[in-house]
Amino acid sequence: MEVINNENKKIIDIELLELLSEKGSEMTVYNDENFVYKIFKKDYKLGHKSIEELNYLSSIKTSRILMPESLIFNNDELIGYTMIYIKDEKDIHNDTMANLLNELMIIKQDIDILNKLCVRLIDINKSNIVYNGKLYLIDPGNYYINDVNDLLIYYQNKEITEEEKQNLIINWNYNKLNKLMHELLFMNNSDIDFYLLRKIIEFFEIERKKDGLIYDAGIYQKYFDKDLTVREAIKKFVSNYIKVDEEEKKMVLSLFKM
Repeated sequence: MEVINNENKKIIDIELLELLSEKGSEMTVYNDENFVYKIFKKDYKLGHKSIEELNYLSSIKTSRILMPESLIFNNDELIGYTMIYIKDEKDIHNDTMANLLNELMIIKQDIDILNKLCVRLIDINKSNIVYNGKLYLIDPGNYYINDVNDLLIYYQNKEITEEEKQNLIINWNYNKLNKLMHELLFMNNSDIDFYLLRKIIEFFEIERKKDGLIYDAGIYQKYFDKDLTVREAIKKFVSNYIKVDEEEKKMVLSLFKM
């Protein structure tokens, strides 16, 4: 199949590309040395992924939260888009905490850009992350642009000001990112059982509330030793700040053996 890249009218032969993934209901993903080519599956309904919205997203300049690079057409029909191909994945736990802290601040800059443009990140999880010394969000999924309708259940009259809308988006995006970091660091960690995970999440919630934070980067900076690897910094944090009640732990973990 031949498709046309609308940015430079280059003919792309899909058969010459590598098949990267055909999992999921939305897209088949191919790659060459520099780009991934995301082609919508035939029965997938584009929904809010209009040409205008994808062009808008491709105009946003971010460092770590990847945006579409260009759109792909077949006989003037939108069939997908390209993104930068990120390679050389490594285990985040083996890197230094100092480098991870730096990456969290770079991502904050990206989030702040998206917040100002009223862009919400919907699907952020471990499978959409590549860490190669830099922390990339390679497929945040269905971006919502200037849309908070699904969140208005929290407002009785369903009408909010522009400031309230922006605050909803800010809190949404940072909450998504906070949960992502918990998934990457603690849920994907053989040293952390469910009891410790629960205690860690409680610790972060208390600190966030105490200091009026919406982003957990400040908590990592305050309590995690930047001179250690991420894995060792987590162990030291747990040892120093997570109080373990052995009876409570025994009870909680017993629930998973039933």
